[in-house]
Amino acid sequence: MSVSEPVMYKSAPSGTAWGSGDIEIAMGGLLYKGERLRVAATFQITPQTSSENLLGGSTTTIKPAWGFIYVFSHRCALTNAFYYKQSIHTVRGKPTKQFEPDITLNVRVLRATWFVEYDSYYDFIPQKYAQTMKTGLSRGFGKGHNWVASAYYSVAINDYGTSSQYKYNPGFDLTWYPFPNR
Repeated sequence: MSVSEPVMYKSAPSGTAWGSGDIEIAMGGLLYKGERLRVAATFQITPQTSSENLLGGSTTTIKPAWGFIYVFSHRCALTNAFYYKQSIHTVRGKPTKQFEPDITLNVRVLRATWFVEYDSYYDFIPQKYAQTMKTGLSRGFGKGHNWVASAYYSVAINDYGTSSQYKYNPGFDLTWYPFPNR
């Protein structure tokens, strides 16, 4: 089980906001673990908890997922996840109903994990497919490597990806795992 509380800054034509986004609560587990193949399922709920309208708060969503990882070697793996996201309560705006395939190739080189990710979604309401690509690297640090820093750069690769997501998106994530794998 995990709980994620995003802290963000957003600038839009209607104003700017700084604060907490909507909390994400997720749980799941491993369904199969073989020598090279692992299969898992998760369930996520995102209730309306943001501190500002620009940062979220217009809908409560559920997001079941199924995914697998195929390990080519101890330095190379392919991860795949298939999500279905749907609004169960909407305050304003249009509800969400999406199918989200995500495919990532991870390669471990120079004590860091380099990745290329195809991140996309099919939006059922306008019946359009948004496609993006992300590349970056991650590195664990701290006692037990329970901190992970990731830097990435994303680009939209089709028109709906540009209009619904972004043209380009540099980013940085810092994650703390209180119970690292030993």
